[in-house]
Amino acid sequence: ALTILVASLTRDVPQATRSFFLILPYEIFSAYGLMVVIDYVLKLKKTLKTTLGAIIFIFIVFNILYYFVSYYIRFPLVYAKDWRLEDKAVANFIQENGNKYDKIIFDKKAGYIYTSLLFFSKFNPEEFQKTQKREIPDAEGFSMVTQFGNLGKYEFKDINWVDDFHKGDLIITTPNEVPANVLPIKSFVYPRRPVAFALNQEIVSYPVDEVAYVAVEGK
Repeated sequence: ALTILVASLTRDVPQATRSFFLILPYEIFSAYGLMVVIDYVLKLKKTLKTTLGAIIFIFIVFNILYYFVSYYIRFPLVYAKDWRLEDKAVANFIQENGNKYDKIIFDKKAGYIYTSLLFFSKFNPEEFQKTQKREIPDAEGFSMVTQFGNLGKYEFKDINWVDDFHKGDLIITTPNEVPANVLPIKSFVYPRRPVAFALNQEIVSYPVDEVAYVAVEGK
């Protein structure tokens, strides 16, 4: 009860992780319940024991298969956006090409978080601490990073395509935010996701390719 209460009082993600303490008692209760069931089944007649044993075995196998299919096949496709799957690709692209640009600007509307860049690019923590700039903390003490790196090379802001679109800069944003006359140099696309729906009593399926981010060179 205390664990659930603590998790319910948090505002932002990852509030669900604060309920991880429930895993241990649930495992203990589940293990004890399984021991009771096994003890009960072993005391039954042979025919009933075999039947119940087969049902329990099928149930366990089904759950194991369901887990592996859901977690390793379906989950990476359906929830790629929630797990920010293309953040690593963006960080790798910046590592390979960052020296070409004077400044790298992340559009706030794209939702790319600075910690993804720090983690995947193995950014020097000491340099980050020395060069970071943040917004004024809000009422709850949260302050977003607006800039870090030598000479403020990495910047997080709402893009103004008139004032921020300069030669020598790289902008990371989403396709919806790019002006019609501007062509991205690279797109970062989530894994192809199969979608199916019913049309005139027929099942129709088609692949969906969703772009996570685009990289645009300043002109």
